[in-house]
Amino acid sequence: MDLKPILAVTVGIAIYRGIVSPMLARYFAWRDGPRVQAARRNWRGIYVPDLNVKRGERLFWLAYLGIVVLGLAIGWTIMVPAAG
Repeated sequence: MDLKPILAVTVGIAIYRGIVSPMLARYFAWRDGPRVQAARRNWRGIYVPDLNVKRGERLFWLAYLGIVVLGLAIGWTIMVPAAG
């Protein structure tokens, strides 16, 4: 019996349930919760969203995408036998 696929799925589920799921829950609670909308006036005097908040959201989604891609790469490496 080959345990590699079972081990890969178990590690993936543990990482998702232990790291990704709580981070997503915290992010969505923060995003949808009662927070002060950060905005500043630009050089023309028009209110625009604070760029630090936007950068933080983009960095979060980039990190999330990186974790997913890394998980897929590790899963592919474990699941596909080496040729030769």
